[in-house]
Amino acid sequence: MKRTVLMALLLMLYCGGAIAARFPIPYPTIDAPVEFDRLLKLDGEFDQVLVAYEDETGVGLDKALKQDARSVLIVVGPEGGFEPAEIEALKSVGAASFSLGPRRLRAETAAVTVAAMTLGLLGDLG
Repeated sequence: MKRTVLMALLLMLYCGGAIAARFPIPYPTIDAPVEFDRLLKLDGEFDQVLVAYEDETGVGLDKALKQDARSVLIVVGPEGGFEPAEIEALKSVGAASFSLGPRRLRAETAAVTVAAMTLGLLGDLG
């Protein structure tokens, strides 16, 4: 976990620290993976909770992401996808699902894709 955080910080410095200006803390936090039940208790800690769901067809990240949210939790994974009951449990605590398109992505690829898409939608890329 320490290596992941260190790499993220080094990459942000390499990119000119563009991310730091958008967030109230010096950099986005990277937390250790959590058990699914813990996710159901995180809703009150964020302005918005989104979940990338492979069976979502109607809403993309561009429609789901609130531009005025100061803190967003985006849930990605696991390999093989979420069970419908897991999506319903997340929705029951306020999460909204969104689609990454017609292709299935590996969990680590989906996480990077969602991060890049989010930065783009918030105006931090190109």
